[in-house]
Amino acid sequence: MISLSTIVAVEDFTAANGGTEVIPGSHMWSDQEIAGDYVSGDRESDPQFGDKLKGQSVCMEMPAGSCLVFAGTLLGYSIHPPFMGQVTASHPLKALAPDFVPPAYRK
Repeated sequence: MISLSTIVAVEDFTAANGGTEVIPGSHMWSDQEIAGDYVSGDRESDPQFGDKLKGQSVCMEMPAGSCLVFAGTLLGYSIHPPFMGQVTASHPLKALAPDFVPPAYRK
């Protein structure tokens, strides 16, 4: 599967203002190398997983208007209130169910 994601800097991204961090080469990690990654919300199956990643990330500093393109298949995923990561105020997996009806079409 191919999945690309982008982030466009609306303002300058710097380490000082919390610029996005990436781990170069992580798109080539095996399933075993990412075992222990986040599995549900803020809980990890391996509590030391975050410690293993320390020192590997690089801050993406870029001026406003720049675009970062990266593999979208290694992103962590979690729902965050009130609506971050949701589709029509529901978990995105519900939208894949065969009986899913978008809210605009519900009676």
